[in-house]
Amino acid sequence: MRDIQLDRIQVRKREIADEINRLQKEAEELDIAERVFNRLSRPPGKKPPVTPRQHKRQAKLGPARPADLPSNFEMVNMILKSSEREGTDGITANEIVEQMGKRYWPGVKGPQVLSFIYKFAKDGRIHKTASGKFRAAHEP
Repeated sequence: MRDIQLDRIQVRKREIADEINRLQKEAEELDIAERVFNRLSRPPGKKPPVTPRQHKRQAKLGPARPADLPSNFEMVNMILKSSEREGTDGITANEIVEQMGKRYWPGVKGPQVLSFIYKFAKDGRIHKTASGKFRAAHEP
């Protein structure tokens, strides 16, 4: 008796999961249809309306990356080498972002580049000290 009830519960859970997946796919298709409709129904040259989700993302992130910038690694590496020439024992990730904004990418915010900085350290392209500061990785 207990096994039958447990089986019925598991069957119902699978049915619910399948329905959730179906509804998720339908919602994604409706999002696409809405974007296409909005794009095709607005007059030429008029920008699309900003959705609340896009507005929140734009507030969180700074301006788009300019096309003529060096790669993220090149910018980080140049900033780290410059700070070492000035005699520092490394700089924090937030200081790197600040320097990026001053030198290369005005208005850049941490969420746009911090993950790259930590990935460079994880991959050994730059060095992260025990105190949490970053230094350029010097090749032998």
